[in-house]
Amino acid sequence: MVSRYRQTCARETKKIGLTGLSDTKHRTNRCFFTDQFQLESWRRDENPVVYDMIDTRFFCLIHHDIKQRKVLDMVFQMWSVLHLAYIASPVVLAILLYRWTKHNSMSTNRTIGIVLSALAVLILIVRNADIWIRTGFSYEIIPLQICHFANFVLLGAFLFKNKTLFALSFTLNMPAAYMSIIFANSLSNYNDFFRIRPQAYFWGHLLIVMIALWAVMVRQVRIDTKVLMKTFGLMVALFFSAVVINNLFTLIGMTPNYFYAMRPEKGTPLEWFYTLTDPIMIGRFMIHPVYWILTGLFAIVIVGVLAVVYQGIIWTTRDIDARLVATES
Repeated sequence: MVSRYRQTCARETKKIGLTGLSDTKHRTNRCFFTDQFQLESWRRDENPVVYDMIDTRFFCLIHHDIKQRKVLDMVFQMWSVLHLAYIASPVVLAILLYRWTKHNSMSTNRTIGIVLSALAVLILIVRNADIWIRTGFSYEIIPLQICHFANFVLLGAFLFKNKTLFALSFTLNMPAAYMSIIFANSLSNYNDFFRIRPQAYFWGHLLIVMIALWAVMVRQVRIDTKVLMKTFGLMVALFFSAVVINNLFTLIGMTPNYFYAMRPEKGTPLEWFYTLTDPIMIGRFMIHPVYWILTGLFAIVIVGVLAVVYQGIIWTTRDIDARLVATES
């Protein structure tokens, strides 16, 4: 088997100009896609099927010296110093931005919010354009995933001064984006951190959390019971719309996962809810009631925690209220 693996790697990598593939003694040899952003890898001792899957799209990164090409990749590591800094950065940057803008008028801060939200949208557009250029149309470029959708929610909230959209950004988009920062398993799957897609992931999620926190600090977001009830209704409507859209895409052979309605993000607490029961198929339409109900209950708990966070932010930044009252009077 090892001999076959060596021969296949040597043959296929020779086609793309790589040489020096002689060391096959390590049991953690991996094969990586070269024509996609997201890393697909198999350990040889865990998935022997990889022997039959090597073709010209692959090159083998074995511990060896590459004579004709240097590969310098930085891979994002979970719970590394960079990851811990990434977790802290949205909060730190939101505080710094608040200290810089707390003396501004509401209209000035609204303009800053529009510019920052537009920057987040631009990052998403660049990411999607890169995917389109490299792979053509994909459900990945439709901004219906929670964190992609969040960019437009924030921009719309600032543009139209919409309280419900502001509340949605704080109670849904912000915690979802922060979960993606904490459980950044997807980011660690890229074989080069400095490519467009991982960079868009990194900065896009950071901006969503930072902007939402800062918006509360400068009182662009004001949440009360009435606004919260409207927000809950909008959340439910968006979730079940995502269920329908996800299932419609499966009819044409695509498997999107908008709003994580079909399956959880790997590494998140939602995985446990998903594994409790199997999905139910009604024809070609998939439903997963237990997973959805538990996810909804979990969301309610998160919103409860965020209500405490919201009040804490309001109390911590209470000095701005007196200034705003003086300005309005």
